[in-house]
Amino acid sequence: MLPQIAPTLSTLPVEILYQILDNLDSKTILLSFRYCYFEETLRHYLSQSESCLTRLTVGIVTFNEYQNILRSCPRLRTLVIDDCWMNESDQNSSVTFYRQLSSLTLQDTNRSMLHLERFLSLTPSLVQLKIINCSLTPNSLIDGLYWEMLIKTKLFLLRQFQFVFYQLHLRIYECTDDVEVLIRPFRTSFWLEDKRWFVNCQSIKSLHTVKLFSIPFPGISFEYNYDRSNILLSTAIILADSMIR
Repeated sequence: MLPQIAPTLSTLPVEILYQILDNLDSKTILLSFRYCYFEETLRHYLSQSESCLTRLTVGIVTFNEYQNILRSCPRLRTLVIDDCWMNESDQNSSVTFYRQLSSLTLQDTNRSMLHLERFLSLTPSLVQLKIINCSLTPNSLIDGLYWEMLIKTKLFLLRQFQFVFYQLHLRIYECTDDVEVLIRPFRTSFWLEDKRWFVNCQSIKSLHTVKLFSIPFPGISFEYNYDRSNILLSTAIILADSMIR
């Protein structure tokens, strides 16, 4: 007698997958599509009719697919994706606003600041935003003034902003003045008083990397780089000192 093999989502017929999607509870739904076949099924499903999804987790999507998700899911409130691939034509295309989304997470992005501005401008009603960029990315997101401008003009409803930004550098940051240049734009009244968003900035000398992250640390697991030679600065300490005085 041959052993029975339990079916997986990727082996189910498309018709059955559609029935599953149609009958999921729209109030508590959380879908994770990680395999190419099932992601293709999701794309086709969303293109057929208006979806009642309220929560969705997917892997990497293109900018067109991202817009298709927003367009096809008018009840979508929470979206988690790994990254969104974009090109120059995406940067110059017309903007359509999708105001249903309130929470967005990018778990491993490699986008530039310009691409992220374009990407985020589609969802002006975001209340929660979480961004973790790839530790080996050549695109630096450590720019407090740019983020301040973007949030004031594109995401004015944002209340919670969690992030981990990495920046590779060729030279080793030997003193606190080097790291202070990066963290200083996050010491403005916008960050410390208006939003009360605090950050740590750490120079990891052994990796030739700077890591800037919001407090508390928003990663799935806490990544601690202990080295006596590392430099760590925090905007929370500055605020505490000013209050004591």
